[in-house]
Amino acid sequence: YTTREAAYNTSLGSLMPDDPNRLGYTFNGWSTNSGTMENQFTSSTAVTGAATYYAIWSPHSYTVTFNLDGTILTGSGFYNTSLGSLTGTTLGVAEAKARENKPGHAFLGWTTNSSLATTDPSITMDTNITENITYYAVYQHDIYTITFDYGEKLKNLTGTGIYGTSLGALSGTSIEAASAAAIVEGYRL
Repeated sequence: YTTREAAYNTSLGSLMPDDPNRLGYTFNGWSTNSGTMENQFTSSTAVTGAATYYAIWSPHSYTVTFNLDGTILTGSGFYNTSLGSLTGTTLGVAEAKARENKPGHAFLGWTTNSSLATTDPSITMDTNITENITYYAVYQHDIYTITFDYGEKLKNLTGTGIYGTSLGALSGTSIEAASAAAIVEGYRL
């Protein structure tokens, strides 16, 4: 705190302290009431007795953008608001949408770098916002096992592939290998 002296019924003028700074907040002025701008005190206000004046602050508001591979969701909150307490879209809502957003893919988590495929484990419901920020969903292709079952006399073929790829791109077997293996006793696939 700072103390100043002034004669009765005069103003502080240039003796008024400089506007204070507080990370994540805007200084709105001085008041005799803590937390409100009622009874505001300025450099031109007449001093009529000993008093305490309180700094009045308003927190900065920030926007949080969740990018779900092109689907955009937003939330907002004041400085140091947790991602779980945002107005609009919270982290929990964004994660639920991310799990539904991209068929054939598993949602792994979030990153702040759009070109990274690894998640940042520090992005949680308890993460506090201190700036406008974008979080990018990180996905991994689902991997499926495909089995060609030819019946009792033939060996089954199994291969793996990722969502959206053709049977010709299976790992471990291919549609051509499956067709060739299916030739037995005059039968062909």
